[in-house]
Amino acid sequence: MPSSFFEIEHSTDIYNSLIKFTELQDSNSKFSIVSNLARKREFDSKIKSKIFSDIKDRIRFISYDQIYELHTHIFKFINLDKQLNM
Repeated sequence: MPSSFFEIEHSTDIYNSLIKFTELQDSNSKFSIVSNLARKREFDSKIKSKIFSDIKDRIRFISYDQIYELHTHIFKFINLDKQLNM
């Protein structure tokens, strides 16, 4: 089984992704919801439901901005590495 699962939630209900994660809870994987930061409140509200209590410590919210920042840092690192190894 994969060590991590990601669900990109741009316009659909976050609840449905969380339900998918409960179906995979025996995998002992980590789960991530990726979405607009404006939907963080919706995520926080739904993750409190008792149905997700067994996996809520393995689920995190990642915003598009965080993905962009991560990509930017990786790109800068790759460029720096290329410069140092010339």
